[in-house]
Amino acid sequence: MSASDERQSNADVRGVRRGSFTVTRLHRRGAWPLRVLVIGSQLALGSDRRQQKAIALSDQLADRIWLRSRRGVDLDVLWELRPVLRAVRGGLSAWRLWRYDAVVVIAPAHPLGLPSRLRMLGVLGLLRSVIKELAAASHVLVVSLETPRAWRSGAHRSTMPTFAAGLRVRGRTSALVDALAIPDDPSAGADIIADRLVEVLGDVAASTPSRRREQPDGDDLERRRAVDHVALPTDLTAHLQRVADMARNSFETEYAEIDLIGHERQHTLAAAGTPPEDLPISVSLCARAIETDGATIVEDALEAFGPHSTPRIQGSHVRFYAAYPIESSDGFRIGALCVFDTKTLRAEEVDIEALRDLALLAEAEIVSSGHEL
Repeated sequence: MSASDERQSNADVRGVRRGSFTVTRLHRRGAWPLRVLVIGSQLALGSDRRQQKAIALSDQLADRIWLRSRRGVDLDVLWELRPVLRAVRGGLSAWRLWRYDAVVVIAPAHPLGLPSRLRMLGVLGLLRSVIKELAAASHVLVVSLETPRAWRSGAHRSTMPTFAAGLRVRGRTSALVDALAIPDDPSAGADIIADRLVEVLGDVAASTPSRRREQPDGDDLERRRAVDHVALPTDLTAHLQRVADMARNSFETEYAEIDLIGHERQHTLAAAGTPPEDLPISVSLCARAIETDGATIVEDALEAFGPHSTPRIQGSHVRFYAAYPIESSDGFRIGALCVFDTKTLRAEEVDIEALRDLALLAEAEIVSSGHEL
């Protein structure tokens, strides 16, 4: 396994708590990642090997989107469809669905038994109640998971219009709501979903994340609360120090840091080339870097911001600076991994994919360690 592949696999995080829910966060390499939220029903996975099927479908979907789009992938997966839809309906804005390019809802087309059918009717009712708001924020793809018999017989061709008809918005299907059927097989199902997502998100892929997912006004209070919920014991700090050292060596810069952006100050969790030092927000370049989603590259900070707005390292001003945001489990940009130097560097010399890989590795250490309170 190459170093880049190892960073990619280690950045995946499973079993992260998001409120009362458990979310799997999967990442694949790429400078400008597509973001997809998958909400699936456990009923859709049959009566046996549900956990294995869920893991296989999630992993293969992330791989397929990456292979087809040649873009990075951020995939958040929750296999608690009915509770999640109920929570979304109760507090839609708190889910901040504008962060995702697409929301995929996976449900069984033919639930077995009366109790399962009644539960599925309840799910469709919940989905109808939030589908307009979901579609206003992201493209919605409703996936019907078919039994092997129904798939082989071709019955899915006739059941999908009925399934989609239950999602009408004021008499018409929203232009951002799409529906399709997949077989009860993780590999084949992942192929079909990925093909459709890459097809419908083609125009999104042409834009940069900073144009698509700016943090709305008023969101900074929640972001600061997310920062306050991060607790870092000594053993985790040691892990982050290794990531900072790796970043400095990878980019051959004088310095690298992993920083949290608090209320008034930047808090350095790990630093390479210089002792950790907290800074006021007014001279924090990382505070600027978390304003948008994606890489921030400054060829000459002294020219861009002036001598009074850039930190001094060992008596010299920071000149070159590159950073990628670090997110909390709720998707708030709470800090950044950055590399910087007292010499200038051209932007085209920066490997943005490697920068994101390292930021995700730091993020995984923080999130997967369970030290978000």
